Amino acid sequence: MPSVNAGPASTTTQNVQAMMGVAAGMTTPITRSAEQGLRGDESGAIIVTTDAAPTTLYVIGKIQSGWNAMVIQGGAGQITLAGAAGVTLLQAAGLAATAAQYSGVSLYAIADDQVVMAGDMQ
Repeated sequence: MPSVNAGPASTTTQNVQAMMGVAAGMTTPITRSAEQGLRGDESGAIIVTTDAAPTTLYVIGKIQSGWNAMVIQGGAGQITLAGAAGVTLLQAAGLAATAAQYSGVSLYAIADDQVVMAGDMQ
């Protein structure tokens, strides 16, 4: 597996790609601020956040059963995940935020607008 360094924000996407072994035909991570949210039409997306301060990422839009995504805290700012109006996020023991920089959270819709979160959370 390639070496991954916790370098500057400009290399976050490359670090995540190396860590995940992204190759031709695989989903390329999308680097952006968490405040842009995660939409129902982004099933299969890998979102790498760039926020320096803590923020909330909302899962927005019509989420259909089988929808899935991954969120990776690429910046120093902790990411709290929440469902926008009509979307319910389900998680163990009330854990709803990334644990630290480079923590990952997987999301999967078990039913329409019912999304389970699992990963490195606190």
